[in-house]
Amino acid sequence: MSTILVNIPNVNGSSTISGHLDEIECRAIRHAMSKQMVAKATRTEGASRHGAFELTHGIDRATPKLKDLATKGTVHNTVVIEEMRMVGEEYETIYRFDLSNVVIVRVEVDTPVDPTTNEPGELTETFALAYTRVEWTYTPYDGTTKQPAVTGAYPAAAA
Repeated sequence: MSTILVNIPNVNGSSTISGHLDEIECRAIRHAMSKQMVAKATRTEGASRHGAFELTHGIDRATPKLKDLATKGTVHNTVVIEEMRMVGEEYETIYRFDLSNVVIVRVEVDTPVDPTTNEPGELTETFALAYTRVEWTYTPYDGTTKQPAVTGAYPAAAA
């Protein structure tokens, strides 16, 4: 089982996971990057495009604060997103995103409808995080043994 946790400074969510208390516990994450290809498909052109991170969670105590920050356009120096999985008896970070200069650019509320009963479900909220820099780290596990991490960043650090 996987859990997605988001740590936004001064925004308390409802996580009860040890080491991640009060972070926002999300159900889904969506993020896209693209690069323009020129005709004949022999090379790319221009800068890559990085979309906002979109995260979905159940309505919780973070909801009013997220809406307030989105309305104000508040810039956060750093936001951390972690995908965690049970490895043995403990949650371990598998995938981590460190975002810099982050703004909450969209907040949406939705009521999913159960297709079998046509009854409304629990309210969910999706919020989008735009950023100027992202670093990502993937840490694989072989069973319960941590393997060397694989990292990347955009924009890449100057050589």
